[in-house]
Amino acid sequence: MNQGGFTNKKELRKAVVYVRVSTEEQVENYSLDNQVGTCSREAERRGIEVIQIFREEGRSAKNIVGRPVLVEMLEFCRKNKKEIDTLIVYRLDRLSRSTADYLAIRKKLLEFEITLISTSEPTGDSPTEKFVETMLAGFAQMDNDVRGERSRNGLRARF
Repeated sequence: MNQGGFTNKKELRKAVVYVRVSTEEQVENYSLDNQVGTCSREAERRGIEVIQIFREEGRSAKNIVGRPVLVEMLEFCRKNKKEIDTLIVYRLDRLSRSTADYLAIRKKLLEFEITLISTSEPTGDSPTEKFVETMLAGFAQMDNDVRGERSRNGLRARF
């Protein structure tokens, strides 16, 4: 059995990479390329072959709606779950800034027996690692909610 509790997939060591930015400005500032580079280096460091890169350009992660590349990536993982065993992201909030959506995505990955690796945060299947991931997903949502509240307050102050 490998680290995630799955049998006979350990020898695969093949991954997909998912990267996302929420604004066109970030797309133009090469943020996606930076994420891809970091994810690729992490895969190489771990001896994992990247077979597909999914790039979501200019899409918010407030929810899953309106994120066709995320949906495409999850469908690819479902269809190819026997050929891949890892999803690599730059940060967990690249997947979602909604705790509920993040947990739903994480559950799907577990069903597909695909390990999630964040290049900048702890991830794993131990109780402690799962707890930390859930907290990080909660922080991403709180950050998003606070930004929204500040924007609404700013608009009210102008009126």
